[in-house]
Amino acid sequence: MKLLSYKSIIFTTTIILLTGCGNDYFAVEKKSKIEINDKVTKYCEANHYSFCEIYARCYNNVSSYLSLSAKYRLKFISEAASDPQYSPNNTMDIVYSKLKDSESKLKDGESKLKNNKEELKENLILYYSLVLYPHNKCSSIIGAKQYDISRHNNIIQKSLDRKRSWVIIKRKRDE
Repeated sequence: MKLLSYKSIIFTTTIILLTGCGNDYFAVEKKSKIEINDKVTKYCEANHYSFCEIYARCYNNVSSYLSLSAKYRLKFISEAASDPQYSPNNTMDIVYSKLKDSESKLKDGESKLKNNKEELKENLILYYSLVLYPHNKCSSIIGAKQYDISRHNNIIQKSLDRKRSWVIIKRKRDE
């Protein structure tokens, strides 16, 4: 009887995967990338920069090398829109101020033992840094200011390395 239930589980899983129900992740990623492109382009155009399409393409290309999924990048860019001082032309300023706010909150709690809240704040610092990193890499295209995220270079590098190793493993598997 156990064998029958085991086979039915495998059969059901196979049917779900073959029908495409498991591929919703890629659709969400694609939609998120399109929305990020729109938000980054609006930021650029609101500041009256030239070459906004090239900047947005560069931003997305650099972002694709980071291990943070588009869904989460979109979440942190969209968070800027919930700020009371939001306007499309200060999107990156708000993301940077949220990064600084997260840093100061983490500094305030340094004397305490590490707990889930501190780990959450460290993750927020990582996420905000990973949103600003592509901007800094592409800002010369439009002549925008860069933000000082140099103290987070080690976590950004780890993200880049994680993505590179994942790509290398995937390529080896495909060969």
